[in-house]
Amino acid sequence: MVKQLVAAAPRLAAKPALAPIVEMVVADITGNSITLNKGGVHGFRPGMVVSVERVIKDIKDPVTGKLLRRQTQSVGRIQLTEVDPESSVGKILTGTGFRVGDVAKAVD
Repeated sequence: MVKQLVAAAPRLAAKPALAPIVEMVVADITGNSITLNKGGVHGFRPGMVVSVERVIKDIKDPVTGKLLRRQTQSVGRIQLTEVDPESSVGKILTGTGFRVGDVAKAVD
């Protein structure tokens, strides 16, 4: 059990107490590298896994115009490899067809 804890220590250290609830947006895609528009000041850390989703429909209040709900479709997952205060870079773990403007949410 001690060996398993030692092996898991780097992953555990990369996790904040709570996953950030703010959404990130894909800003650039170059090969297997995806740049996102949120970083360390937003609670993101290297090693975190984020789910990338494509917005397929925004549902707005017809009276106020306020966004009520956003329907999305899964595109894949990426793992953050570099995080600076205002942006992050990740490598693709699963999925294809990522696009600039896709949204990402922390899952791990």
